[in-house]
Amino acid sequence: MRWLFFLVVCYAFNATAQAADWRQASSEHYVVYAKLEDSDLRALVQRMEDFHRLLEVTLAPQNVPRRRAHIYLEQSAGKISEKLRGDISGFAGSLPEMAFSYSQYRPGQDPQVRYYALHYAQTQLFLTNGFYRTNSVWVRDGVPAFFKTVQIGEDGEFLLGAPDARFDKRGELSPGFIEGMLSLERLPAHHAARLTYYLMAKQLAWVLLMNPENTPRLHRYFDAYNSGLPPAQAGDALGGLEPLRLAINALRTADEEELAQALRPIALPERPAKIETREMRPDEIDLIELRIERLVGTRIERTAKRLKRLADRHPNSADVWYEYAAAEFTRVRRSAPGGDVLRGFGFSAGQITVVANPYSDRVA
Repeated sequence: MRWLFFLVVCYAFNATAQAADWRQASSEHYVVYAKLEDSDLRALVQRMEDFHRLLEVTLAPQNVPRRRAHIYLEQSAGKISEKLRGDISGFAGSLPEMAFSYSQYRPGQDPQVRYYALHYAQTQLFLTNGFYRTNSVWVRDGVPAFFKTVQIGEDGEFLLGAPDARFDKRGELSPGFIEGMLSLERLPAHHAARLTYYLMAKQLAWVLLMNPENTPRLHRYFDAYNSGLPPAQAGDALGGLEPLRLAINALRTADEEELAQALRPIALPERPAKIETREMRPDEIDLIELRIERLVGTRIERTAKRLKRLADRHPNSADVWYEYAAAEFTRVRRSAPGGDVLRGFGFSAGQITVVANPYSDRVA
């Protein structure tokens, strides 16, 4: 299982979920769960669908996923981070069960940064589900970091290439730095090195994606990378390592005015999205955080116990019982030393069934 994580600025916000406040919106590519007014939720999902079209135009995906991504929006980045027990305030994952994200979204935040986490997650899910080729590490992180700062111009066009608060312009890159970025197979272990890596990955994506003529080069690079060529040779498909280094150095020494003038506008025709919204039921609201915990799977013992209590409170909720059964499946599979202790997980006579050796019928 591969997880995609992203860093965003953390804010503290506490709220009590009420049934009338939480809504679900369904559109062509997304199912969104958020504590927003109906009109605000519809406007947000329209922007998400427009952004999805932007990704299709600029990245030219290989395939069109037929499943919708489930996006859970939370105002508190600290609450998101707590689900992973670390200093991570947002994540996206693509599982056989579903593609999903748990993203920070604060409707009252400055519009210049309000959509950072959401657009980052959308781009990660787009890369994971829109391309059957394996993406290199810098692509999985740098491309979302580039797209997350997209702005809307005065005439409604998208503006690509806007810098963010962490835009790094310190010094020039060494000749071997680009090859090192292309050669990375996993994220750096230390926080400072990881932050530098994220910044450099974004800048590498910036110099490639700001010029539409580079899209074919990117696809040739994807092909070369997947063919098993050494990183330096695969990098030749991007126009060569030294031209890339010089372009990034020019970017790192540009001032704010030069960066603003370099924005890449992309105008898309208006296309109203078909959006259906509804208020969420109390059992669905109570299930949000526990579903995220179950999908992430970092504390499955605690999650299974909490889902059992939730099933007692909502005995007629099929959604709650499904999550409880799925958590028990994972818990038992992880608990037994050696051997495959599970024989099945599915449906029988309309009931969710988990077959596991350690259980008596009464306990199961």
